[in-house]
Amino acid sequence: MKELAARRLGDEQWRNLLAQARESAAAGMNELMLIRFPSQLCVDGGRAINAPDANWPQTLRGEPADIFARWRQELEPKGFRLAAQIVEFPDGVPGDAALFLMWDA
Repeated sequence: MKELAARRLGDEQWRNLLAQARESAAAGMNELMLIRFPSQLCVDGGRAINAPDANWPQTLRGEPADIFARWRQELEPKGFRLAAQIVEFPDGVPGDAALFLMWDA
């Protein structure tokens, strides 16, 4: 987890995510999974995302935190939404989480 928490989102990686979002929109989709990560990467093990708690963004670390910050700065003002969700529950406990970028079709 220390290694994952230390990873940072690079500009090229962000541009690639935006290009994927454009391709998804052109294909008629209205959301894109930006990143999937172990819920243990969150400071609370993903509990705030699973609850859902409005303060879930404060639990993010590493690349997920960077993606949230870039979304807030660049995309939220343009009407894009971001959601977090636990996408896997091995043995009934939160496994992987994901951040989804959403837009109106």
